[in-house]
Amino acid sequence: MLTLHRLAWSWKWCSMPTRSQLADFTRGIVGRFTSRNNDIDGQWGIGVIVEAIHHAGQSEATYDFVSAAEPFIRDQADWLRTRVRDERIPESWIESCTLRIAIERNVTPRGESHTRAAWAAGTAVHRATVTAAIADNRGRTWSTFEDVWCWDASDHQLQSAHDRDAEGWLSRVLAAFQRKPRV
Repeated sequence: MLTLHRLAWSWKWCSMPTRSQLADFTRGIVGRFTSRNNDIDGQWGIGVIVEAIHHAGQSEATYDFVSAAEPFIRDQADWLRTRVRDERIPESWIESCTLRIAIERNVTPRGESHTRAAWAAGTAVHRATVTAAIADNRGRTWSTFEDVWCWDASDHQLQSAHDRDAEGWLSRVLAAFQRKPRV
């Protein structure tokens, strides 16, 4: 008998992956991009991404986790592959995994929050809708989205310019957004 912390635990419970776990993965992906604890070179991650999409002349970007060409997407794709392996999900179940970030710039945030306070102080506030979708090999799409209110990273810099490398944090992220997003 297999036990965990002195409690009986069946082999079936611990070894049978289900497709509904794909929805959990989409929630994890969205959470990784919308978290206020996510940073890119010391800047709020979603603010850097929103600013980069805007500077690339786009209002949204869609990225494929399966091919994962962009470095910051590749890191997230590695996280997903590790989770799939750890949960013993067959790789054949995942046909595609995409991340879509849609931006609505210069909007009035709802409710009382630190974002509304920043808006009231004159900071341009944007709504980013982050959507992760995983299509399985049976044709079902598991997706999760979250709206997050943010501002451009350069509006509230946490590092001084001389602390950044020669390329600069924004130019590195901008390079990832220079090619056309996949549809």
